[in-house]
Amino acid sequence: MKASKISIKNILGLEEVEIVPGSLTVISGPNKQGKTSAIEAIKSALKGGHDATLLRHGTDKGEVVIDLDDGTSIVETVTANRTEINFRDKDGRKMSSPASKIKALIDVLSINPLEFINARAQDRAKILLETMPLKLDVKLVEEKTKAKILNPELPAIDVLTQIYNRIFEDRAGTKRVLFEKNASINQMEIAVENYEDLPVEEIDENDCREKLEKLSLDKIERFKNIDDAVANQLKKNNDLIDGFAVELKKEVTLLEDQIKKLKESFETTVKSYKENHEQFSAKGQARKNEIAAEVESQSKGLKEQIDKIKETTARQAKRAQLFSFINEAKVSVQVMAEINEEQNAILDWIAQHKIDLLKSLPIPGLEVRDNQVYFENTPFDRLNEATKVDIAIDIAKLRAGELKLICVDGLERLDPETFEVFAKKAVDADMQLIVTRVEHDQAELEKGLQINTFGGNNA
Repeated sequence: MKASKISIKNILGLEEVEIVPGSLTVISGPNKQGKTSAIEAIKSALKGGHDATLLRHGTDKGEVVIDLDDGTSIVETVTANRTEINFRDKDGRKMSSPASKIKALIDVLSINPLEFINARAQDRAKILLETMPLKLDVKLVEEKTKAKILNPELPAIDVLTQIYNRIFEDRAGTKRVLFEKNASINQMEIAVENYEDLPVEEIDENDCREKLEKLSLDKIERFKNIDDAVANQLKKNNDLIDGFAVELKKEVTLLEDQIKKLKESFETTVKSYKENHEQFSAKGQARKNEIAAEVESQSKGLKEQIDKIKETTARQAKRAQLFSFINEAKVSVQVMAEINEEQNAILDWIAQHKIDLLKSLPIPGLEVRDNQVYFENTPFDRLNEATKVDIAIDIAKLRAGELKLICVDGLERLDPETFEVFAKKAVDADMQLIVTRVEHDQAELEKGLQINTFGGNNA
């Protein structure tokens, strides 16, 4: 389908203009003569929405009418408060759902060939991928990458890039865990060397404890024997003293003159026995001390043996625990290494799948590598101007929609030779390009706004 006539009235800087478009329609003239106004008027009729600034200053109503070669027409009416777009049939009657009908005629992803040619390399690659949607096998990608596609509505390359980045971040975490676990294993293997497999000496801990308890009981028994001996000796001494007292009493009456001597003898004897008792007690205490020292010495040895057994047992338990940790860590490292290998394989598959998808672009020889557009292995910016124009118009043609009407502003940026190539390619293409061009030739400038059509306007 083609546009047979475009009428613009009171839009931006245009009072009234009529265009009968061919394959290529060039609107030329000096600056501020309405070239861009014509382009914006056509775009607004196809795009929809209200923009009061489109209304020409000092007027109440503006209008854009695009007549189509099947007799239907698109009519946009602009006022200060609202914009109305209608789709009319061959008899001029309004048709229902005008927005849906217009949307069916145009492609929202259609491109401006000139913008594509002049874009930065990375922006050009983005434009191409957005306008040339590549079919993504969602089931295959999810099966191969083991990842859920979160935004399937995005361009295929963007979806693959999202998954790639997610897995790349996961792999970074996997590598970090691998590094940490390997470092832990190395530290534990160094530590386990300090817990060599020490043999437990053939000493029965229970036997040591029994001996220690026996020593304690023996000490008590021996202490008791000494105390009993001292008590018996004291009793004997007391009995003797009592005997002497009895004898003394018997002789008092008979031997009054000997009382003094007997008293002295008695006191001497008592003193002697007391001294004897103190010496005997001192010897008993000294013997107690010897026995206590002997038991303490033997107990110390047994306690040292028990402590050594405990230390050896604890070291062996620690060593066994370290070996258990090391084995668990090695199993975990193996699992993480397998995960890392799987992630590497998925990343490689995504990278290759991107390449395979980009090879399926509908223009032979055209591909995207490293965020740049290539044609037959040559970066787009290194192509000659004629090839650039061919590619840009071919892409525009693929995304032009059923109406195949494309507006291009700023064609004066092309040199005369490239403009001729552009014009020829546009005429040969099965679409309608309406372009603007600023004139610098004085004779042309004096003519004001000019509309030149190249190629027929029939479907």
